[in-house]
Amino acid sequence: MTKSLSFVKGSGNLNHNNRSRDSISENVDITRTGNNIIIIQENLKEAYEKEFGEAVKNYNEKQKRKDRKIKNYLDKIKKSENGEQTFYELIIQIGDKKDTNCKDNPKKEIEVLEQYAREFQERNPNLKMFNAVIHLDEETPHLHLDYIPFAEYQKGLKKRNSLSQALIQQYDLKVDKNNKKDKTGIFAAEKFFEIERTVLKEMCLVAAIELTPSKKSNRDNYSVKEYKELQERKEYYQEDILKLEENLKKKKDISWNFEKSFTGKNIITDNQIDKINEMLKLEALKLQNEQNEKKILLKEINRIKEQRDYFKKKNLTRLFELQEKELIIAKEKISEFEKSANSKISLADKNKELLDTIKTIESAKSELQKQVNYNNSTIRYYAEYVIDSIKNLVSHFKNEDYSKEDTKEKLYDIFTDKEDITIIDREVDNAFLSNNKTNSL
Repeated sequence: MTKSLSFVKGSGNLNHNNRSRDSISENVDITRTGNNIIIIQENLKEAYEKEFGEAVKNYNEKQKRKDRKIKNYLDKIKKSENGEQTFYELIIQIGDKKDTNCKDNPKKEIEVLEQYAREFQERNPNLKMFNAVIHLDEETPHLHLDYIPFAEYQKGLKKRNSLSQALIQQYDLKVDKNNKKDKTGIFAAEKFFEIERTVLKEMCLVAAIELTPSKKSNRDNYSVKEYKELQERKEYYQEDILKLEENLKKKKDISWNFEKSFTGKNIITDNQIDKINEMLKLEALKLQNEQNEKKILLKEINRIKEQRDYFKKKNLTRLFELQEKELIIAKEKISEFEKSANSKISLADKNKELLDTIKTIESAKSELQKQVNYNNSTIRYYAEYVIDSIKNLVSHFKNEDYSKEDTKEKLYDIFTDKEDITIIDREVDNAFLSNNKTNSL
């Protein structure tokens, strides 16, 4: 049974997460609250003092004017109009109440959530995890993970709360300072979510938890630069593919010449021909299925190699070794496909096999193109629908005098997919920018 994977931004309600008496919702079974797993539970004020205290002290010592000194950095961030949040939250859930109910004690899923949380800090040195708890007193086990981003600066306050800069520095990304519309911060956020989702999926794989395949486009998970690099890596396998295609062409020519040599010769009965053709069609179908599996496997090799390289770079030895094993198994599988294809092609009793296969491929290509056209149309419709919905909601929230960040937060609760969140950020920013320009006039 495959299970869903939910990986979304949370609103960051610490009272709810830590089960404050005044913040226990109706769906909480307080008799099971003692079963909740606390990974870390640090006071927010104390966490800020540990991370920013020294930097604030050094900054204040250099200030000659009292009004420039920072009395309380946490309060300063709370009052900030630059979009910073005091902290950020991830809510992660494997499965749902039907297939992963807390009452059934789903040990594997709970262990994966706990492992993910305990290794989060090592993977993300620029994100201070100060609160993390796995709720087992609701219907489905889920993790609330809260973190504070921090980045280093050359001038002013040397250490600050900034999610975009924290991720840019964590992934060592280069920013074009001369380009005011530089989107490196957006790419960094996308990279963070993609890496964390990938790590979680790998943990599920190791734990033998089969996940429902994502319907999202892989292209949307990469920046322009990353996508180009991925395409370059694909060329690594292009030589092998060309060799296979050339081999197939040679066998097609041989089969064609063999068939021509028997033109007009009645050496077998029509009934025998029909039986042979049925057999050949069946074998050709098997061959086509194997070729399709091979194509899928080649794509999987690209993904595995990319993840393996990242894990190697980050010294995540266990995950790197896992990817190495997957890569070896995948290549061995391709070799099996090639041997199987060669064994199925005969010069005599299976002379029509490749011709039938080619016809099948052409038909499949035609059907695939129809499906692609349909999918593209569906995607465009969905994108227009989402954007129109977001614009209408933005307009509504603006009329209710919500701030830009409050508007985004409310929309995040409605649209949880990463692509939608990216659209939300863009449309809300455009709306408020347009509003500011109008006001300035």
